[in-house]
Amino acid sequence: MINISLIVASVCIGAIADGLNERGMKSIGHPAEALEKVTLLLAGLLSGTWIVLISYIAFRVAIFDYVKNIAKKQPILYLGTVSMWDRFFSKWQPVGLIFMRVLFLTLAISVSLRHLF
Repeated sequence: MINISLIVASVCIGAIADGLNERGMKSIGHPAEALEKVTLLLAGLLSGTWIVLISYIAFRVAIFDYVKNIAKKQPILYLGTVSMWDRFFSKWQPVGLIFMRVLFLTLAISVSLRHLF
């Protein structure tokens, strides 16, 4: 259970760091990016398996943009126009995008929990 917490914390810290950096608060954002890497490394060391990578990617797809939007004080479903990720997903219907993220969240939780047992 600690690994799930560390992975989710790593994704959230990374999203907050990106949001702070984009708001010009780099003195807080850059150390937060380092903390993101430390928590992810700690999760990997504690588990000793590649499952952490799958969980991290799935959690990142599921929740990163939402947390980043909150940190940037944007609407939660906001998609930018600069990154390839945002341009690709801006063509999707909001319901489809939320459904895809729920699937990735389910994958992340199930892979993480399955690894515990």
